[in-house]
Amino acid sequence: MRLFSLLFITLFLFSCSSKVENWTKLDIYKKAIVVEPTLDFILPKDLASGIQCRDYPPGCLRGMQAKLRRVLITAVEFKNEEAAKKAAFHINQFYARNWVFDDVTGEPVLESFVRQAFGAIRPTEAK
Repeated sequence: MRLFSLLFITLFLFSCSSKVENWTKLDIYKKAIVVEPTLDFILPKDLASGIQCRDYPPGCLRGMQAKLRRVLITAVEFKNEEAAKKAAFHINQFYARNWVFDDVTGEPVLESFVRQAFGAIRPTEAK
């Protein structure tokens, strides 16, 4: 009976710790300003001029933009990490958890920022 209890507790703890939680917009904001306190988040003038999910693969929820040292960065939230990874692979961009960072590839300042702030990678770099 003791062995069964120990096995059950071990399996329970392992299953709980392996779940990856999604990041919220607030999580992204907090992580971003730690690395770059002068980051300016941009509010669209109206809903039609904001980030449109129709421009991204399935699973897109919403997006936001910010300006980092005069360079625009787009962050797009997806329903989960798997959807974000697939989208990032499809558009050859970076992702971290459930977020895709668009128009980053080829911009050294942005690549460095998303790697440092979020631990972002391109799916082609994943092992």
